[in-house]
Amino acid sequence: MITFCRMLELIFFIGALASTLAFASASLIRICSTRAKVPTPVIVPIQTKVKEKIDENEYVSKYQALRNLRDQHEVTAAMSRLVDEDGAGAWPPNANHDSWPMALRPYKEIYFQLIPLLSAAPPSLDGDINNERREKYRSMMRKSLMERINVPQVVAIMAAVEAGNWDIFPRDAYNGFYCCVAVFRHAYRWATIPVVKVAQLEKIVEFPSELNALWPYFQRNFGVDADAGNNTSNVLLNFNTRGERIYRINVGMSDLIRSSEEVFFQMFYDLEVVAFPIYHEMVLSILAYNSSSPMACLPHLRTMNTRLRDLFLVFYENLTKSRVSRSVWLSYIQGF
Repeated sequence: MITFCRMLELIFFIGALASTLAFASASLIRICSTRAKVPTPVIVPIQTKVKEKIDENEYVSKYQALRNLRDQHEVTAAMSRLVDEDGAGAWPPNANHDSWPMALRPYKEIYFQLIPLLSAAPPSLDGDINNERREKYRSMMRKSLMERINVPQVVAIMAAVEAGNWDIFPRDAYNGFYCCVAVFRHAYRWATIPVVKVAQLEKIVEFPSELNALWPYFQRNFGVDADAGNNTSNVLLNFNTRGERIYRINVGMSDLIRSSEEVFFQMFYDLEVVAFPIYHEMVLSILAYNSSSPMACLPHLRTMNTRLRDLFLVFYENLTKSRVSRSVWLSYIQGF
């Protein structure tokens, strides 16, 4: 009971700190918005700016520190498990989009083959035309999957991994394949971009067996209920270890749409890069608070406070009209 109360006090304390920071940030925005307009400076791509602040050796040492502490508290055990298992040894998670078992590789090839047909400019407002377009896209996808995917072979691989045989499918490659199938299901679900009214009114989606048979394995492994992925599968795992985004949406669209898409999704990946040291400090602050000297958590809270500025800057410097255009964001980017 005492431990629970201490944890509750810490949660309230962190909540109060977050509220204070949010208020200060909002005040800063209001102040900046009242300043005289000045020419927009050239902004270094956020990935480069984030990398300038990252010491890879520091991250590796933090991963090892979590492993060393995993038996001391359930929080350290959970965080270490997140890094080593879901993250394939890192956070943001490692994802390999190339070294898959042969039976799985056609998924990636089919996605690349069909994705240029997903987006339309200008979009139609006619429900019948949109239904026809969506059915045509789905029909092509079903045909390609049926011709090139051997479902029993795919299921056998997934079942072997679920039984613990990670040698045939290392975790980073498994992550990359999870991403591919998740965005594949997303593309099948909407079947056209921008997302249209007739798609939003659709209550039940019958996925082809090539996309359906393996999905429960991912759900059980990652503990998710979503039918078409989430931020981890569709965004974080969509970057390889070189920081390259693999499965794009608006292939063949205007430069404005494509650049807005890249900045928007890169931003969420970079947020996790900057956030990991904060997660690490959160874990250490909880350990310190539950020690014989609870005040020892204060240095960790101060470090969190300092690092939060870099995290906020990822938003402030990227979620702007010049980098993510409001004219295309909802229709072509966030809608997917």
